[in-house]
Parts: sequence; structure tokens; C-alpha cells
Amino acid sequence: MEVSLQKIFEIWLSGGWVMVPLFLLSFLLYTQAFRLVLSIMDTKLPSNEEFSWREWVLEPKKAKGNQGNHLLHSGEHSVD
Repeated sequence: MEVSLQKIFEIWLSGGWVMVPLFLLSFLLYTQAFRLVLSIMDTKLPSNEEFSWREWVLEPKKAKGNQGNHLLHSGEHSVD
């Protein structure tokens, strides 16, 4: 099954004007997700503490270090 770039572009244009905002939104979401992954990789959290994250999210007061501070502050304004 060979699909040409021209065919993809024709299908995309047949979606109407809404396709441009959808493309921009998807691009924004992917860039934010990529930034999040890079940010997590930059934390240099030891892999043996990876399983602690779940416990930290459920009980932020048990979290350690910089990640603990982030979890505590992000939970202050949550709505139950």
C-alpha cells in the first residue's frame, strides 16, 4: 500500500478550515510532551527510585528531594 504525499495533502485539505487549528494544537501538544520527557530525563533520578514515584504521587509528604517539593506544591491547589 503506497500512499503519496500528494494524496495525504489532499485528504488533509478535504477536512476544511478546522484542519489547520487541529494541526497547530497537535503540534503544541507534541512539543509539550517532548519537553516533559526531556525534563524528566534531566532530573537524573536513580532508576531504583522509579517505583517510589507512585507512592510519592499518592502520598506527597513521603517524597524526597526536588521531586518531593514539586509534588507538594502542585498538590496544594488541587480540588478534591
